[in-house]
Amino acid sequence: MDARRYEQLSRAFEEAVDLQGAERIAVIQALEVEDASLAAELRAMLASDEESRVQEAFDEEALRRNRDAFDGVVADGATTLPTGDLVTPARIGPFRVVRLLGQGGMGAVYLAEQTEPFVRTVAVKVIRSGLSRKSITRRFELEREALSRMDDPGIARVLDAGLDDDKRPYFAMEYVEGQRLDVFCDERGLDVEARLRLLLEVARSVQHAHQRGILHRDLKPSNLLVSTQDGATRTKVIDFGLARAVDARATLGTMTTDGEVLGTLAYMSPEQARLVDADVDTRTDVYSLGIVMYELLTGRLPAEDERGRRSLANLLDRERSSVRPSNRFATELDTRHAVRRAATTRGLRRVLSGDLDWIVLRAIEPRPDDRYASVSEFANDIEAYLEYRPVVAGPPSTLYRLKKLVRRHRLAAAGIATALVALVAGAIVSAAMAWRALEAEDRARSTVRELEAQNDVLVHMLSTSDTRHEGIEATLGDLLERGASYVRERYPERPRTLATVLGTIGATYREQGVLDDAEACLLDAIEAWERVDDADPTQLPFVHNSLGVLYSRMGQTDKAIERFETALRLMSAEPPSEERRSAEAVWSFNLGRVYIREGRTDDAERWMQRAHALHGTLDGDQERLYFSHVGLGEVARSRGDYEAAVTHFMRALDRARKKFPEGHVIEAAALQQVGVALIAAGRIEEASEYTAKALRIAETQYEEGTVYMEVYASARVEWCIRTGHGEEADRILRPNG
Repeated sequence: MDARRYEQLSRAFEEAVDLQGAERIAVIQALEVEDASLAAELRAMLASDEESRVQEAFDEEALRRNRDAFDGVVADGATTLPTGDLVTPARIGPFRVVRLLGQGGMGAVYLAEQTEPFVRTVAVKVIRSGLSRKSITRRFELEREALSRMDDPGIARVLDAGLDDDKRPYFAMEYVEGQRLDVFCDERGLDVEARLRLLLEVARSVQHAHQRGILHRDLKPSNLLVSTQDGATRTKVIDFGLARAVDARATLGTMTTDGEVLGTLAYMSPEQARLVDADVDTRTDVYSLGIVMYELLTGRLPAEDERGRRSLANLLDRERSSVRPSNRFATELDTRHAVRRAATTRGLRRVLSGDLDWIVLRAIEPRPDDRYASVSEFANDIEAYLEYRPVVAGPPSTLYRLKKLVRRHRLAAAGIATALVALVAGAIVSAAMAWRALEAEDRARSTVRELEAQNDVLVHMLSTSDTRHEGIEATLGDLLERGASYVRERYPERPRTLATVLGTIGATYREQGVLDDAEACLLDAIEAWERVDDADPTQLPFVHNSLGVLYSRMGQTDKAIERFETALRLMSAEPPSEERRSAEAVWSFNLGRVYIREGRTDDAERWMQRAHALHGTLDGDQERLYFSHVGLGEVARSRGDYEAAVTHFMRALDRARKKFPEGHVIEAAALQQVGVALIAAGRIEEASEYTAKALRIAETQYEEGTVYMEVYASARVEWCIRTGHGEEADRILRPNG
């Protein structure tokens, strides 16, 4: 988002935040006419504001004033401190200096005592000589005023500011006796969960500052302190704004020596490193917190190589993709990092794979628009992970959310078999919303043939997860890991058993979001099927399709296309049968979906038409025909042919109503698709009944606040805004009044 649009959004937010009902909707609608995407962001900001009950609007003017003040300090010029010893003064203003706490490129920090009008210990930071004194008093007064607005236990307060006897500006701050965040965690060997809880505290404090118009812009472990008092652990964020004023414009020569980064460049966002201040907003702090999280989880920065070396060239290459945290554990150095996190390298990799990978990588996206929109969103995802809830950065698949529900209740190992049965059964029922159901049913037929071997694996999984032996509760991830390891060790010479079990475990890993382990299992399953002399020839293409679905999830579209085409080629060699037509229809649909995402509309239409034709031969199965028309509707929508999209989605709705009972989630999805297509086609009034009924059904099927409810509500709110039904939109946005 450029500076102009950011300021426009901020003004609209300030105007709307204190309004209610139709007045607020009028502001949103006015912005909608000018910029629909900006209006959507405004609605999201207002919804977040209501949820958190923040009474004070985000103050962009305060951000601007502070940036101007800080940049003015920089513009006056700065030189590094002499490298010789500092002379410790006896007093700084009203404070008696006790000792030097530290020094850096912009000055020194002293431990000091105030004796009048009361006694307290403070930290005093003295700005070095060399800054112009012409307007420094005004600037520091502005800084003190801004920082005094913050009232959060996790932020070190600025207590006073002034000029010392040598007319040098200083700050007096709350003295925090603690360790930097990374050192605190490593010395105590804190596990991943404990580290995340500390980072969550930090993020909430930073968000508090943002709500009061303050950007930090120098978030790094040394500015995040942890202390313990009376058995309680507390975090403190220090140095708001001041360090950014000097460091952001410092030359590379002051930040590096012998190629090693010493300053804050390692934690700077790309836009901040470019020194273009207009591009810097709250997402800059999101990026820095993401880097801190990466380091807390892995012991490394994204720019470090396999030997832990941090080169300036890597730090400056900010447009490249970062290595996933879970892929950081292969060397002896990584083993030491894992031990500091109370884990093995394998165990830590498994913990990080999935949700934590997604959270970190989203936070440190090179483009600000691809990151979390706020520190609050970032913190909410960390909290969701800790509470076993779905994260925004993760895939919203049915099995992914079901898996989170299971883990949130922390089922004991004695009941895990029931949980697994429920998981599979729930997946088959819920998967009516996606083509994965058809794939799962077909794969299940081959699984029955290896029931004895699978039963052996299951018995092993359950017996080794007895809580009397381990003293802990088993999780689904534990069971999958045990099962995969056991079948590889127990049945290396029985490829049929190996292929069947690893194929099933790989697909389950995929739905959990543990993508690396899923890939390993599915590749091993393919290799095993190729070693089975008398294998059912239909089994191998099913695993290729499953791997194609995985690569599609991973965004590796070339690999996905290759696997889907391989599955179709292998299946085409089989004699004609209903099973073959069914599989080819599903896989053609899968291939079409990949081409839609790639923007290859002609290829997408060709495969969707093939899927539709094949499904038409399968005894009029309404469920399959429903998905066929959904696919064709998506192709039409991607072409911009909204009338054709309406036609196909109407046909999909008709099939859904013939197949499923009234009020089914599939009916809601079909109604939603029709309503959105009608709005896109400009047939706004016609869209009313479809968006309204879709939302009513969703309200009976999903809990308030879930991603599904947000999707259904958004379409209805869009209709309300376009038609001037402000009060209804306000009721949807604020269901609790």
